[in-house]
Amino acid sequence: MTPKQFKQLTKAEQRVAVAKDVLAQIKQERYVAKTSVYVELSRSNEDLEEKPVKENIHKIKKCKVCAIGSTILSIAKFKNTIDFDDVTNGGFSQRADSLLGTVFGKKQLALMEACFESLGSHPYARNTYNYTLPLEDRTKCINFYQDYRSQTDRLQAIMRNIIKNEGVFKP
Repeated sequence: MTPKQFKQLTKAEQRVAVAKDVLAQIKQERYVAKTSVYVELSRSNEDLEEKPVKENIHKIKKCKVCAIGSTILSIAKFKNTIDFDDVTNGGFSQRADSLLGTVFGKKQLALMEACFESLGSHPYARNTYNYTLPLEDRTKCINFYQDYRSQTDRLQAIMRNIIKNEGVFKP
């Protein structure tokens, strides 16, 4: 899919396209699911750090990603030019956060983060991405996490859930 085609999709269709791309990247072993990181390039990718994601994502040999990290890389592939520096080094730059917010809303980001990282019972989950998760949602996130103990299985389940629910993550 080209960036122009991506732009013509509705927000829900964009989220489905991103989820499908994340699954494809996992299958190709470019994305490796890992909790407690956003995006961590392997040493073999260090030459990419100051380059635009969109133009260089095909060069990734392997990188560790969480649910949010995987989505930002796939969004950048379709939507915008941010540098790998914007998504590595311990967090996202303001440009990357802004790009992420154009496709996924605060509630969706908070739910994905809580389900992938097992933050359902953690106080941080109450206010993730400036969205306060209600107790009912945090409980769903705990159950989701427990259903998918493998990080890879959990990330794939999140993306399949987005596809199944036509662009909305429902734990």
